[in-house]
Amino acid sequence: MNTPPVALIAGCGELGTLVGERLAARNWRVVGLRRRPQGLPPSIEPLAADLVTGEGLERLPCPLEAVVFSAAPLVRTPESYRETYLTGSRKLLDALAERAIHPRRALFVSSTSVYGDLGGAWADEDTPPRPDSFQGEVMLAAEALWRERLPQSILARLSGLYGPRRRWLIQRLHEPNPVCRRGVFTNRIHIDDAADAIVHLLELREPQALYVLSDDAPSPECEVMNWLADQLGRPRPAVDELGGRLPAANKRLRNHRLRSSGFVLRYPSYREGYAAILRDNPGAAV
Repeated sequence: MNTPPVALIAGCGELGTLVGERLAARNWRVVGLRRRPQGLPPSIEPLAADLVTGEGLERLPCPLEAVVFSAAPLVRTPESYRETYLTGSRKLLDALAERAIHPRRALFVSSTSVYGDLGGAWADEDTPPRPDSFQGEVMLAAEALWRERLPQSILARLSGLYGPRRRWLIQRLHEPNPVCRRGVFTNRIHIDDAADAIVHLLELREPQALYVLSDDAPSPECEVMNWLADQLGRPRPAVDELGGRLPAANKRLRNHRLRSSGFVLRYPSYREGYAAILRDNPGAAV
């Protein structure tokens, strides 16, 4: 009887749990690491550990076939980002080295914030990162750390995650006097597609070192919000013409490398993704 490969999901939140469930369904043994592992699905073995303090990391499973670092900070502050992505990465990588655990495959969940504001220009894996926020700066530093310590690491730069429990644009339409921003392109990937893509990359025979994970359709924010307003029967948002209020994230992301690896999106654009959310989750409209 073959022994199943073992995967560690370091930071088993919503995305990490979805990845773990998919791997378990594909006959992996999955260990989910988080501070309070209660509530993980039965297919994921709980490991109570703290990436920031290192407490519990002495119980890492050995051997490991794959490691996925998918931790997320509790709050969006520079300190929290550095603790999660830099301190947490170092603690985990140190623990792996101390126990002589050498995973064949490692994947670090990064962010397209590393590109900064490109004024609506296109970006892909060959675009030089120029972060202009603490989020992008920390993520870029963490990417370098993973590539230095585990050269076989795959860097997966995610665009904006959305899904049944991630309804930021829908919530904005329910605010008083909602506004969309003219000239701002938005990029997104449904959380189910993000989880599927991570599993795909882990099992790819010869993956490249870097992938942009985003859907096929970078779209103007006003287009997306107008479409959502029409689906919800809400008034369309007013248009913000003030260029000084544009966010430092205006770019269009290409996913050609992910697509050419054989990956097929369930939701190639916001229309398919949000239509599924509104159809399958009636409460998503509020």
